[in-house]
Amino acid sequence: SDFGYNGGRPSHPELLDYLARRFVADGGSVKRLHRLVMLSATYRQSSRFDAQAAEKDADDKSSKPEKPGASAKPAAKNAKGKE
Repeated sequence: SDFGYNGGRPSHPELLDYLARRFVADGGSVKRLHRLVMLSATYRQSSRFDAQAAEKDADDKSSKPEKPGASAKPAAKNAKGKE
C-alpha cells in the first residue's frame, strides 16, 4: 500500500513504458495485455537450472542491470534525439 515508495527504481523502465503503450493502444484490455505477457518468449522460458548457462554467466549479469536502478540498455531516443 506504499505505491512503491519503499522500493527501488524499475530495472526495465522501457519494458514498463512499452506495456503501458500497448495497454492504451488495445483500449485498456487486461485480457490482451495478459495474453501478450503469457505468450512472450521470455515468459515461456524454462526456470530449470542449466549448468552450462550458469558457467557462461557465473555472475548473473545478463539478467541484471550494472547498478541498482540502472537500465541494462540506454534509454530509447525519440524522433528529435531526446530521451
